Amino acid sequence: MAEAQRSFTDEGTVDVAASAAPFTGPMLSEQDATRLLREEWGITGRLTDLGSTQDQVMLVEDDSDGRRYVLKATLAEGGAEAVHAEHLAVRHFRSLDPGLVVPEAVPTLQDHDLVDRTGLRVRLLNWVPGAPLGSVAYLSPTALRGLGRLAARSVTALAGFDHPGLHRHSLWDPRHAVHTVSGLTDHFTGPENALIDQALAPVAELVGGGTAGRLPEQAVHTDIHEYNVVGDFDADGGFVPTGIIDFGDLVWTWRASEVATPMLAAVARAPEDPLGAALPVLAGYLDRLPLAEAEADAVWTLVRARAALCAALQTVASHQDPDDEGAAKVAAEDWRALRAVVEIDPALATAVVRQACGFGAPETDLADLVARQSPSPILRDQEFGPLRPVDLSVESELFSAGNWLDGAAFPPLGSAAEVAVGRFDEIRLGEPDLTDQAPATLHLGADLLVPAGTAVYAPLDATVVRADAHAVVLQSRVDTTTFFVRLAGVASHFPVGHTVRRGAEVALVAPSAGPLPSHVHVQLGLSPDLPGYGRVRDRAALLTLCADPSPLVGTPTRAEHAEAVERVHERRAKYVAGAQSTYYETPVQMVRGWRHWLYDSAGRRYLDLINNVAVVGHSHPAPTSAAARQMALLNTNSRFLYDAMGEYAERLADTLPEELHTFFFVNSGSEAVDLAVQLARVYTGRRSVVVIEGAYHGWTSDVFALDTLPHDRPRWREELDEHVHVAETPDPYRGRHGARVEPYLESVRRACAEAGPGGGVAAFVAEPLLGSQGGIVPPPGYLAGAYAAVREAGGVCIADEIQVGMGRTGSAFWAFEGQGATPDIVVAAKATGNGHPIGVVACRPEIAAEFGRRAGFFSSTGGGPVSCRVGTAVLDVLRDERLPENARTVGTHLGAELNALAARFPEIGAVYGEGFYRGVDIVEPGADKKPAPAAATQICERMLELGVVIQPTGVELNVLKIKPPLCFDNAAADYFLAQFTRVLEERAQSRMAMTRSVHRHPTTTQGCP
Repeated sequence: MAEAQRSFTDEGTVDVAASAAPFTGPMLSEQDATRLLREEWGITGRLTDLGSTQDQVMLVEDDSDGRRYVLKATLAEGGAEAVHAEHLAVRHFRSLDPGLVVPEAVPTLQDHDLVDRTGLRVRLLNWVPGAPLGSVAYLSPTALRGLGRLAARSVTALAGFDHPGLHRHSLWDPRHAVHTVSGLTDHFTGPENALIDQALAPVAELVGGGTAGRLPEQAVHTDIHEYNVVGDFDADGGFVPTGIIDFGDLVWTWRASEVATPMLAAVARAPEDPLGAALPVLAGYLDRLPLAEAEADAVWTLVRARAALCAALQTVASHQDPDDEGAAKVAAEDWRALRAVVEIDPALATAVVRQACGFGAPETDLADLVARQSPSPILRDQEFGPLRPVDLSVESELFSAGNWLDGAAFPPLGSAAEVAVGRFDEIRLGEPDLTDQAPATLHLGADLLVPAGTAVYAPLDATVVRADAHAVVLQSRVDTTTFFVRLAGVASHFPVGHTVRRGAEVALVAPSAGPLPSHVHVQLGLSPDLPGYGRVRDRAALLTLCADPSPLVGTPTRAEHAEAVERVHERRAKYVAGAQSTYYETPVQMVRGWRHWLYDSAGRRYLDLINNVAVVGHSHPAPTSAAARQMALLNTNSRFLYDAMGEYAERLADTLPEELHTFFFVNSGSEAVDLAVQLARVYTGRRSVVVIEGAYHGWTSDVFALDTLPHDRPRWREELDEHVHVAETPDPYRGRHGARVEPYLESVRRACAEAGPGGGVAAFVAEPLLGSQGGIVPPPGYLAGAYAAVREAGGVCIADEIQVGMGRTGSAFWAFEGQGATPDIVVAAKATGNGHPIGVVACRPEIAAEFGRRAGFFSSTGGGPVSCRVGTAVLDVLRDERLPENARTVGTHLGAELNALAARFPEIGAVYGEGFYRGVDIVEPGADKKPAPAAATQICERMLELGVVIQPTGVELNVLKIKPPLCFDNAAADYFLAQFTRVLEERAQSRMAMTRSVHRHPTTTQGCP
């Protein structure tokens, strides 16, 4: 172990390494502590060591009344002033914000706050109840915002408080971060020291410059992070901060450092997107307190200071006790957070913070400044033809059938006669890899698509400040403005420091390293470290730093932007009836689909688990081209003779039993069910219909009367038509009769009997698999027995296959086949057209004939040429790509893994379904199958954050429906399962923390610095 280094500050000499190490001073034995408690406070009780750094901390549980306290022993050599300042600050805090719980000192029998023992100062603090923030596995943006508000409350409560004990050296004071860490260099590797130097360079500049003097100072807690914040949980299970513990690092320093600490804590949880993690915390702080402009400019520097201190001091602590695996783990997490913070361009981070604080600058006018310099062309005019900007955005018509993933769309872009130019400020499609992060998709330059080996020239006099095999960055200056030209996709000719003249050759275009062909990416900005792509979320800030490179390229390159998501949502809310609701608390605007993926307007890809409409996958070229080809030839009403209808009917007949080879064609599932009921009523001469409780069949007037799903028809019981009779749901998990089939069949017979006085039953309408309830599979023999009972009562049987048919169950093409029963009428829609509006009714010929004797039938576009060609193409794809077989094999894997999760997590009550129609019943753990709709909604919202689209269904809206396109593969299934497992684990850990909070169980961090 390296010897302790010493840091020299204007406060004197501090043994930094010793101060950062675990508590190794004179220890209170349990016997001494017990005696001390009895003599000084009159308390007897059980003691538990909580573990700590710098101090000795023990939990005290009073034998007389069960109350809890914290006994804290501090080295006496630290001085009494700081401890007195802490106690007075806590009282001040409590007086100004009594709603926030803090650990107040318990006076001794002699009314003292402190007791001196050999080498130690001992105090007793009230126990602060609640779950520590660090025990909560997932913090929603709302919870992170609450953490920021907590920091603002701390600043407000401590404002105006001062004491000599605050004006001291603290290891956590960002003003002294450079001095503190410089005394620890022997503890780190060379790369670690380089990283710390990089992190602290702006801190040193802040301290040494004039900006520091403009930063307001006051008493600051400095330690609002994972282990010093406790809280409770709201009705939705969200963490709500209720208290702050450990004021031992209270110091007089920059006010803005109070929000920097929780911002870093958020980054440590999500180092993949540091700004995205920290911004909700900052937003919460700004909800209650503004930042001065100087503070806004300094906040990210303070985050860097805190990150360097955490990594350095925690590393020292872990070195002092090599056997402490927990300390080593925390140190590793701190280094990850430090790297994440340092990797963000400080200019970008500051611009983002300024935007959040309301100090955002307008877009930079750098492009105008550069244009006035008449820059030299980056490419030689005589070598290439004219420049042609092309659309490479997320909605580009150049892209189809996933051709952007392998570069198939790109080779035709350029030619010898012209140069294709990818545009600036364009939102492009994200990375093809599976990821739980929103990718950087905002293109911050312009791309000149030219062959590898093409020479690239300096547009202005410049100095090379970055150079490698992939890019060169040139620095130029005009008047008082220093700016940078980044040329990426090239191999530089010159090293860093080389001066180049306007028009000099500086690089050669390198071979393509991705889907985009070889090109030179031209970027103009105010920082040398700006990335080539940024997150759409940060667009306003990025455009204050990154300018339109059109003057460098020689043609207008800026992309036109579509309406903002907020405007799209606003317009829909204004003109579209509210009953046509959208998914999610904050709706996502989807603009493209491919296979089992959806892409939003920011270019992010989501795994689609709910689109049973796109049965063969989004944007499949077969139905797409079939629709376009037929639309170009003929699309007319269905009374004309054309072959498309007959061909489609013949192909459908191949999938159905021979007795169901007579077809009607309509436009939707609701129309299909409506027509099926009419057919049954005409054929039987009766009106009554038997349905299953909890079912949904459509929205036409007659069909809506059959709906018994509360979400779609909340008042169905009061509004039940006299000709509609309801049978019990044959649910082996929640049903009254479990998996016993006979009582459910008796319920069907009873419903048929109830129809007798009204003239008898005309039809029984049911999904063979109860899709509206999440894919519940009825007990074996139910469907065949129900059909027999209905037919015995004189009715006909209608299978609603709108959700569960077309190969979705994997075991058969139609779900009724898997149940060993054959209906009299089958209705299908949704999947039949892969999203094109096609509805199908197949029935026994005598039913159709009787209907024909009583009435004619006509649907203008139902069964039209385009619809039928699309329907035939869908059948072709299902057959040729063996998608029902895929639903069986991948669906079996999916079901087995979901059942394994159900065995691990009590939040899963049951797993339903077959193939690619699955349901996961979410319950309150330990509450005897009690549905948990709020939990199901929370899971869906969290899964959306992780890139998975899933929604609840069922009578109580607590069943997660899983019905993806049938091209859904094992990789997609495993990605979903991994993210679902992650969410369940987060929730299990948070429930444990919640339980401890309710029962006030101790935690191992209470009272730690």
